[in-house]
Amino acid sequence: METIGQRLKYLRETLKLSQQHVADKTGISRGNISNYEKDRVSPAADTLIAFCSFFAVSADWLLTGQEHIPKDEGKPEASPAPEADVIHLGEEFKKAVYMKNSEEEERLILMYRDFSREDKEFIMNMVHFKHEQLMKVEKKNLPSSS
Repeated sequence: METIGQRLKYLRETLKLSQQHVADKTGISRGNISNYEKDRVSPAADTLIAFCSFFAVSADWLLTGQEHIPKDEGKPEASPAPEADVIHLGEEFKKAVYMKNSEEEERLILMYRDFSREDKEFIMNMVHFKHEQLMKVEKKNLPSSS
């Protein structure tokens, strides 16, 4: 994927979203989304930010197709400034993008996108809690090596 438009289209189609759905959720017109995907025009900075937030991707990836990895030059590590309304899901999310989702998973993802930031955090905390419980049960059920 060489262009911003190709990456936008890839994200939208991977998540099986219509241009209209993305337009409704981001406030960017469907016509503009079409023009961006066809590389007729380049999105403005505020539009790029809206896309990054909606698709939960970095601006580096959307602009260049590559993640920016800072070089360690012996400087003490500074905490990055928190980015408003951007959820970083890390490597597991990148792997999940290439997985085939069931209809149930797709419905869950689409519903999740409609929640407020606070509701999303609450839901993620619940999922983490339940997952930790599951892992504890599975660990208990593993045969011991005695």
